[in-house]
Amino acid sequence: MGCSLSIRQEELLRQHFREVILLLDGDKAGQSAGTVIAKRLVSKLSTRLVEIPDGSQPDQMGADQIRCL
Repeated sequence: MGCSLSIRQEELLRQHFREVILLLDGDKAGQSAGTVIAKRLVSKLSTRLVEIPDGSQPDQMGADQIRCL
């Protein structure tokens, strides 16, 4: 998904899910995008924005680290 959410991606999320958990990179771009995307989705789906430590990337975190967030 990167740092954006297309209208089509939003439609697919709304069609297939009732809840989303956003887990974007811990850099400034990821943090900013997470806020923007959460604001778009919160009125349409149950939305949770998980903030990860500065500079971290979800794909480099272990399952135990993610569970603790």
